[in-house]
Amino acid sequence: MTANAKLDVQESYYYDTVTGVLTIKKMNLDSYPLGVATTPWYTYRNSIQKVVFADTVTEISRHAFKNMSVKEVVVGKNITTIGKNAFQDSSLETITFSDSVTLIEESAFDGCNLKNVTFNEGLKTIEKKAFNEIETLQSVKFPSTLTSIGEKAFHNCDVLKSVEFGEGSGLT
Repeated sequence: MTANAKLDVQESYYYDTVTGVLTIKKMNLDSYPLGVATTPWYTYRNSIQKVVFADTVTEISRHAFKNMSVKEVVVGKNITTIGKNAFQDSSLETITFSDSVTLIEESAFDGCNLKNVTFNEGLKTIEKKAFNEIETLQSVKFPSTLTSIGEKAFHNCDVLKSVEFGEGSGLT
């Protein structure tokens, strides 16, 4: 945090208006069932640059960052599920996955700006259209723990050049 930071500190998050870093302290899959406009950080949707999930968070809510300007995400070490449409059509370029992520739900990253994705060991399921329509995606590296990739999970990723599967993976 910078010396001139202006913080919006709430029970579930805090936001540094100078750096554009949003830190999420509380969330679950159904925190925002009515969509992104009901998130408490919606006011900052065009200025959020980075989202960091605290270790207290176990799930990233459905629709939580859909259509937002966020460019970078750091997934906390206890997150197991990334919800449906969580980052759909956002400006997301970089994500750091933790070993705890086991499920990526439908359309979670649909239409993002990711270039390279490396999943950590532990991931078991990628649901349909999870990474659909990512026109910038060039490479994907899957872990050996992955057991299921849903229909059209990487559909219309036209510049995808490199796909690697972890040693011992049953997928090809």
